Amino acid sequence: MLCSCEGFPNVPLMGMRVCINYNPMLAIRQLGYPMRGASSEEIIVPFVARGFIEANAKILQRVRKAWSTVERKDKELRGSSNGIIGGYQKWLKSRMQGITWLPKLKGLSRKQAEVPEENEEVQALKAKLKKTRVVKEKLKTAVTRVRKECDELREVNMTIVEALERETKRARKEEWSENKFRGALWGSSNKLKLRKAKREESRMESMMLEDKLKVCQRSKRSLTEQLSITEENMLTIIDQYKEKVNLAASHGQRLEDEHAKVSTLQIEREARERVIESLHREAMKWMDRFTLTLNGSQELPRLLARAKAMVDTYLAPDEVHGLFDYCQHMIKLMTRIIKNH
Repeated sequence: MLCSCEGFPNVPLMGMRVCINYNPMLAIRQLGYPMRGASSEEIIVPFVARGFIEANAKILQRVRKAWSTVERKDKELRGSSNGIIGGYQKWLKSRMQGITWLPKLKGLSRKQAEVPEENEEVQALKAKLKKTRVVKEKLKTAVTRVRKECDELREVNMTIVEALERETKRARKEEWSENKFRGALWGSSNKLKLRKAKREESRMESMMLEDKLKVCQRSKRSLTEQLSITEENMLTIIDQYKEKVNLAASHGQRLEDEHAKVSTLQIEREARERVIESLHREAMKWMDRFTLTLNGSQELPRLLARAKAMVDTYLAPDEVHGLFDYCQHMIKLMTRIIKNH
C-alpha cells in the first residue's frame, strides 16, 4: 500500500487547479489492515495549495519531485488480528467531541432502517423491477455478444486491411520493378540500335574494301601478264644476243685462223659490228621499254602502301595480305632484273 512520498508524511495529490494531501493511514481498515493506535498530528494536518501562482511554485516542485520516491508498506501493517489495536478508540472519541452532527446522522440512519410493510403496488413494482433486471441482463448478454462480434469483425477488418496494405506494397514494388525493367529495355534497345548502325558502317566499309580488293586483283593480273610478257621478251632477246655473240666469237676465231683473208675478214667484221650494233639497239630498245614500264608503274607501290594502310591488320582476310606480298615480290623481281642487265 502506498503510504507516503519523499519529504511528506502522507501522499500529496496535484490536480488541474489545486494540490491537496491524502492520508491513507486513516483508511487502512477498509483495505484489510488493522488500525494500530492513534495517528500522529503531523499525518492528519491538511495541506491545500490553490492555483499555480508564484507562491506555490516551490511547493508544486516539491510535490513533483516527491513522486519520484514513494514509500510502500505491507508486512509492517499486517498482524494476527484485523481489528483495532492500541489507543485508536480513545483518539477517535477525542476527535469526535466537537462534532454535533454525528448523533443526528446516526438517528437518521436508524429511522431509515425501519422499513414499512410493503403493499401490493410495491410488490408489483418489485416484480416489474425484477423483470426489468432480467431484461437488462439479457440486454447486457446481447450487448456483450454484439461487442464480441464487433471485436471479431474489427480483427477481421484489421487483417483484411493489413493484407490489402501488403498487396498494395507488393503491387507498388512490382510496378517499380516493371518501370526499372522498362527503362533497362529502352537503354538496351538504344544500344542495339547503335550497334546495328556500327555494323552497317562496318559492312559498307567491308564492301568498299572488297571493291578495292577486286581492283587490286585486276591490277595484279594485268601486271602479272605484263611481267610475264616482258620476261619472255627479255629471255628471247638475251638468247638471241648470246647466240649472236657466240656466232661473232666463232667468226672472230675463224678470222684469226684465216690471216690470208684479211679483206674478207674486214668485211665480215664490219658486218658483225653492224649486226651487234643492231642487236644492241634492239636490246636497248627493249630495256628502255621495260624501264619505262617500271617507271610508269611506280605509282603501284604507293597504291599498295595506301591500300595496306586502309586494311585492318586483324580483320582483313588472309588473301588480301597474300596479294600485297605477291605484288611487292614482283616489283622487287623487276627491279633486280633491270639492275643486272
